[in-house]
Amino acid sequence: MATYSLFKTKREMGDIQQTFEEFNKKFGEKYKVELNKADSGAKKFLTGNTTDSISIKKNAYHGAIIGLSPEDSRIDYRTLTFSSYTPNAIVNQLLGKSGIIDILIAKLIWGNGTPFYDEIQNFIESDLEGTGVDTGLMNSAKQLLKGKSVLDD
Repeated sequence: MATYSLFKTKREMGDIQQTFEEFNKKFGEKYKVELNKADSGAKKFLTGNTTDSISIKKNAYHGAIIGLSPEDSRIDYRTLTFSSYTPNAIVNQLLGKSGIIDILIAKLIWGNGTPFYDEIQNFIESDLEGTGVDTGLMNSAKQLLKGKSVLDD
């Protein structure tokens, strides 16, 4: 099951390259860490890869994508997105067909991904000073009724 989290940080983050270097320093010996550059022109339209991101791969079944919002002088924070995904397209296709049996088989082969995902999210919260943002429907509605964004304190 894919997870998605949004974090807000007031820490100076620099650009995606600097953020990649921090993730690579922390996880590069243990996992495969890559900087994914956005596609340009027509390829962007075909692939949907519109922003730079960082991928961290544990194995064929467990991976994470980290995104960083662009700098904006109007606000005093940046946002980081965390998404889990299945790095191997073939494994992703096979596991998406049968449901619960495939999930059990995948856990037997590749293990539980929770410690991997928690390790990355803990790094965002502690080292990058990220604060989780409640993006749930109820919180979003409450913030909108107050005339605020979900990211407002």
